[in-house]
Parts: sequence; C-alpha cells; structure tokens
Amino acid sequence: MQAYLRTTEPMLGLTVPQTRAVAHAVAREHLGRSPAEHDVLAAATEVWEAAQSRDERRAAIFILVRYARVLSVAAMPTIERFVVDGAWWDLVDALVKAQTSISTNDAEGSAQVMRAWARHESFWVRRYAILSQLQAKATTDTALLADCIVPNLADSEFFVAKAIGWALRDYAKTAPEWVREFVAKHEQQMQPLSKREALKHL
Repeated sequence: MQAYLRTTEPMLGLTVPQTRAVAHAVAREHLGRSPAEHDVLAAATEVWEAAQSRDERRAAIFILVRYARVLSVAAMPTIERFVVDGAWWDLVDALVKAQTSISTNDAEGSAQVMRAWARHESFWVRRYAILSQLQAKATTDTALLADCIVPNLADSEFFVAKAIGWALRDYAKTAPEWVREFVAKHEQQMQPLSKREALKHL
C-alpha cells in the first residue's frame, strides 16, 4: 500500500473498508448518532493530530464524512487544514465526499469558499474545489463548476489537470452537451489530459 500511494508514511496494513469500519464504530460510541458540529470537528482534529499512520489520518477523515450532514461552512478551515497537511490524492479525494452535505446545508456559503479555493496557493486545495460537485448530477451548479475549473485550465500539474478531466467526465453523464460546449470553448487553454478525460465517454 505504501508503494501504491508512493508514501513513506507508516501504514497499519488495513484496507480502507476496515479503517472506515473502525472509525465509524469508535465515532458512534463517543459521538452518538447526532452530535453537534463542534464536537465532530474536535474529534476529527484530535484523531488527525495524534495520528502516527496514514490509516489514522484516514480515520479522522471518515469521522468528518460520517457526520457530514451536521457540517456547515464552519467546517471548512478544518477541511482546508487536512487538505494542506495531507497533500495527496487519497486523502484529498476522501475529504471531498463531505462537501455535498456542506453545500446542501449552505449552498451560497459553500460556493463562495469553493470559488476562493479554486485560486488557492495549494494545488491540492484547488483540486478539492474542482472536485467539490462530483456526483451532483442534475443539481450541479454549472456556474460554480466553471468558476472552479477555468482558473486552473492552464495548470500543467497532473493532479489538477486530472481533476478537471474527472469533474467534466462525471458531469458529462448528466449533461454531455454542456461538457462538449465547455471543452470546445476552452480547448486552447486546456491541458491535453483534461480534454482527453473530459471527452472519454462522449
């Protein structure tokens, strides 16, 4: 697993489902079914700060995702810290799963944060913003999607270009014509990887 993730961070040898199951069981015992947001953030932060392995950092993320329904934009500084500290695709992409609930709870506030994050100095934070509406399907805010992608179109960083292609390919399942038109409009700026991934199934 260390070789797969290209990390030297210690790992316990647990599968992702095993880690998630342990994190959920412990969270349920200590936080219950409907905890307050500040308690969720405090618990996840405590686990994150005490982590001595990649698996424990994942556990902190799984706590946030499990209770994402109680999270608001107040959770964004904690998520930003995890993204910047984690700085790798497996942790960042796992965190994105909490964003759907945050956006549902505060669409305007969440969109404002994502637009700012799309221009963040850390490309991992920008990746998060680009992927923030994955699987939103018909509820996708296309203006927000474009606002997160366009500032990053020319970025040659693999994890940014790949994220752009992934976000567009995912939305193409719902609105293929929108994606075709977007790519046609911006293809001179787009990285080849982004364009190839966006049009992969069209």
